[in-house]
Amino acid sequence: MQEQSFSDFEVIIVNDGEQSMPQKYSKLSVTYLNNKLNSGYSASLNNGAAIAKGEWLILSNTDILLQCNALKDLDRLIRNRDSQMIQPLLIDRKGIPDPFSARALPPSWGFLYWPFRSQNFNFPVKYLLKRTSGGSINCAKGAFLAIKKDIFIELGGMDEQFWMFWEDVDLSKRLTANGYSIYFAPSLRITHLGSQTIRHISVKADLGEIDSRAGYFRKHHRIPVFLTVFFELKGAMLRYFTALFLGKPSAKNYYPDYLRGLKARLFRC
Repeated sequence: MQEQSFSDFEVIIVNDGEQSMPQKYSKLSVTYLNNKLNSGYSASLNNGAAIAKGEWLILSNTDILLQCNALKDLDRLIRNRDSQMIQPLLIDRKGIPDPFSARALPPSWGFLYWPFRSQNFNFPVKYLLKRTSGGSINCAKGAFLAIKKDIFIELGGMDEQFWMFWEDVDLSKRLTANGYSIYFAPSLRITHLGSQTIRHISVKADLGEIDSRAGYFRKHHRIPVFLTVFFELKGAMLRYFTALFLGKPSAKNYYPDYLRGLKARLFRC
């Protein structure tokens, strides 16, 4: 951010937790929001958006790296496109595109195949390949996206029932359902390091993902939470036995805790 060739922007950092945010961005004018409690990613985005002064919001994870012309290129896209949301092409450290940068919303029956980690089958083949052409999509990825602030406010911001995960899918669903558009811009390449926040809490994070996934299908497709959790449990058991057969460490250090967490959720339904 300190090396950007574009200067007309503000930075708002929201910190969830007991410790204060370190003041390490000395070359930038930064507004810090320190929450005593971790109220979730969606709530943090809403808190930051509430005090933002610009016409557009950039919703970003902390594990994002920007090239020096990234914001300048984004500003050019905003001025030349009649879209309410801009989704760049997310790439990893090696420059490999993330197919989830340009994706489709999951259908109502998506809860059936998601547990078997075959969710990519939902996407047109062109999204699984390295997409080079820009165009309209109906689902953005929340690691980094730009949205008009007035539209974000009109939609009610992020739904805070999604503590982590699926908040971007939910926002995309509501945005497109209201007749607004999302433009995928592969010319704008943003590096997403990925999993920097959740890499040490994989079981807890994955259980949080199933909670959000169940909430999404219940909210938008009236699928009972029981069914989403039930099919996830079946898929997890299949993956567990496969890992056990192959002698993978996850069979001992991951799946027992994950399966117990799923069973507990199933009994609460």
